[in-house]
Parts: sequence; C-alpha cells; structure tokens
Amino acid sequence: MKLYPLLFLNEVAKSVEEAIGEDIAVIVTNIWGSGTAIILFDTKKAIDVLKQEKHTHNASEKLYEVGGIVGLINFTKEESDLYKVNASAGVSNYGPLAYQIAMQHIGNDNWLMCDRSLKPASEFVWQKMFELSNRGIYKRKWLGNQTWYGDYLFQRMEITETAKTDLGEYVRKLNKNEADYKNEQQFLDWLKEKGLSPEKYGYLWAYNLSSPINPSVLYTKGKETVEFLKKDNYPKFTVNDVVTIIAGAGETFFSKMYGSEASYSE
Repeated sequence: MKLYPLLFLNEVAKSVEEAIGEDIAVIVTNIWGSGTAIILFDTKKAIDVLKQEKHTHNASEKLYEVGGIVGLINFTKEESDLYKVNASAGVSNYGPLAYQIAMQHIGNDNWLMCDRSLKPASEFVWQKMFELSNRGIYKRKWLGNQTWYGDYLFQRMEITETAKTDLGEYVRKLNKNEADYKNEQQFLDWLKEKGLSPEKYGYLWAYNLSSPINPSVLYTKGKETVEFLKKDNYPKFTVNDVVTIIAGAGETFFSKMYGSEASYSE
C-alpha cells in the first residue's frame, strides 16, 4: 500500500467546485498498470505541454515536471462489493478528492479498503478515515475475514511492532474460540479493555462516502480536454495517445513522490 498521510487532512481538502475553479479535470483509465486509475490533472498545463511536445514519452515527463498531475488513485475489485486501493498520491490537498471520486465511481453500495500489505507510512491514512467516519464524512464496514484469515492476517500484523503484539494477542483469543473474527463489537470491546484506540486500527475497516459527490463536470472537462488535445495535435496524437500521456505523467508523479522525502503539507 503506497499512500501519503496528508491525503486525509479533510479540513482543507479540495472540493469538486474548487477543482472546477482551478481548471482541474479527471480521466479514468485502465492503461496505467492493473486495475482502474483515476487521475486529476491541470487542463491548462496539459494543453501547454502537448502543444510543444511531439512524443508521448517526452510529453508525459514534461507534464509531470510542470506539475500537471495533482492527484491519482489506482484500485482493483477484490470481491463483489469490495475494492482494494493499490496506490494513491496527491498534492495541494487533492488527495482526499481523488479518494472521494473513487468512492463515487465504485458506487454507494461498495467499499474501498487498503491493500493487505499496507506499509507503515500509510497507517495514518486509515486512522484518519476511521476518525472521519465517526464524524459522518465516511461510513465504514468491518472487514471480518479480510482481516483475520490467511495471508490477510500475517500481512496486517507486519504493519508495526505494536500491531504485531496487539493483534497477536487477539489472534490467540480467536484460536482459542474466545472471540469471533466476524464480531466487530467484540473487537472494539477488547480494544477498550486494553486501553487501545480503535482509530489506530482503521485499516481493519473498508470505507465509502456518507453523502455522494457529483464530479460529472470534472469527467466532462477531462473528456473535452482529451478530445481538444487530440484534435489540436492531429495527426500527431490519437485520443489513446493523449490518455497514455496523462497516465504516464501520473505514473511518474506517483513514483517520484513516493520515493522522495518531500513534505506533503500543501
């Protein structure tokens, strides 16, 4: 799981309306690796770059360099109503909006969960998600068997040294039939008994929005921008080329940010 803690400082998160005002658009594509990628990009910068660059690779690199990508999320379907986040990143407080658009995309009856191999640096994201679900911004679903069975369990126990100890104790209760992995309240009661905060284990739940958002204008702007760039650069680029350029810039954006030590406090 590769996420950034600042994705969920929702007090300053950008809204759909703010994104529209800043000429941000959205594309949804399956070009970027596996799963579905939702990419938020700056339309003005994309137009400027593609007018100048003749090759898709160069254009992708340049679009990244000028800050043309502001947010992305990649996810795959895990079960009938459960989607797993593979990667996510955001700047200028666009991370939360990328998540919210993904939740809107999968539908109100489905849920978004973290990767089973969640990395320590990403723990805070799901802690914040749990906290915000208590404030009515998100709703949450207990994962049950996705938490306690097979590889799920061992991967989750690798998150932090503390998690290994705490979850290990609870697993022993499960193995002795002193607890039921399906029983969410039983787990919460156990945390309370131990003086442990449930927010700390927010990655054991999946989430969706409590109230839907409507990013249709962002989708429309994305489609119109892609069509304009294709037409404006004809016969240099096809529609698929333009989508590939934006997706390629998104890949670079993610890999560079994830590998850097930058402070994402914008």
